[in-house]
Amino acid sequence: MKTIATTLQEKITLREPIELSRETSTRIPLALFFVFFALSIITGYTILASQGATPLFFTVSSFFLGGMIYFLSLIWRIIGSAYIKNDMLIVKYLFGKFKVTELRSIRGVKTVKFLGLRLTSIRFKVDGTIYKVIMFGRANYLQDPKTIINTLRKAA
Repeated sequence: MKTIATTLQEKITLREPIELSRETSTRIPLALFFVFFALSIITGYTILASQGATPLFFTVSSFFLGGMIYFLSLIWRIIGSAYIKNDMLIVKYLFGKFKVTELRSIRGVKTVKFLGLRLTSIRFKVDGTIYKVIMFGRANYLQDPKTIINTLRKAA
């Protein structure tokens, strides 16, 4: 029976990429954004239909709009997918930016599981600047990314 360490060592020797999250996992936050957007439109319409165009409606609408813009910019900047090839971490953000760095420049990895999803946050340093990527995925997909990274760092 193969352990995770032997499986990862085989992939490194064959120079195969080790996926920490799938490319499709970046669609989860966008889906959450559109659900939030639809709910805010329904709520706004309900308030408008019941009370009319009052100052309260415009205030609540502007806060919703500001929150959605902030949430979208957050998705734009830090959500992505990642894989490891040899001893390099390759991160592809949701809208196409790539960052490539060595495994030893990873500053921290956190993983949280909830509702059948796994949320993994990786902080890493490139050219003196600390970046962060958040990856969504299914909890049963491969192994925990934190375990994979720690195993590869020990092997390197």
